[in-house]
Amino acid sequence: MQEPSIVRAFNNRRPWEFGDQCQRRIHHVLGEMIALDNQPFNVVNSRGFWRVVAVLEPHYTLLSDKYFRMLLIPELFKMMSAKMIDVLASARFVSSTTDSRTTSQCTDSFRSITAHWITDSWDRQSAVVAAGPIARSHTAQNLAGIVASLLEKWNVGTKVHIFLRDNAKNMAAGLREAGVQSDSCFSHTLQLCVKTSLAS
Repeated sequence: MQEPSIVRAFNNRRPWEFGDQCQRRIHHVLGEMIALDNQPFNVVNSRGFWRVVAVLEPHYTLLSDKYFRMLLIPELFKMMSAKMIDVLASARFVSSTTDSRTTSQCTDSFRSITAHWITDSWDRQSAVVAAGPIARSHTAQNLAGIVASLLEKWNVGTKVHIFLRDNAKNMAAGLREAGVQSDSCFSHTLQLCVKTSLAS
């Protein structure tokens, strides 16, 4: 068996350049892992994670959480947003569900909006198209602005069939002001009835 030369042995341990295709591919896979598994960005800083990566691919140089937080994840978000716009373009009608959430641990209020549609082959599809804090007060006018901007962003303004929402008057008024037909969620209404009954 021929022993490897010194140059070859050195090259076998040399790290990939930053722009190397293999290096970038692993960057993207790690970014997708963080997003799909809802991992904290600093998971890439842990010693155990570094050791696993070094064993799996010695040529790969793991970057800091700042790279994933500031560059890679936003890049992946833009790419997936463009794909989602293309997917929604094929939908004939889109219905949406929306709800807000507050907790005792956080003073911010969060709202999410999920789009639902059926493909031409009758496959049911859904996607979260918005999830984040509501920065301004929860007036009907502000909520209408949020909904209108999202409909414009995803290019589905003319395709909306109905919005299912909670029973909050400001949300009902906001959707009405945004020109969107809405109705209260039966499950939410039933849950409120049961909760009130149990409390009495």
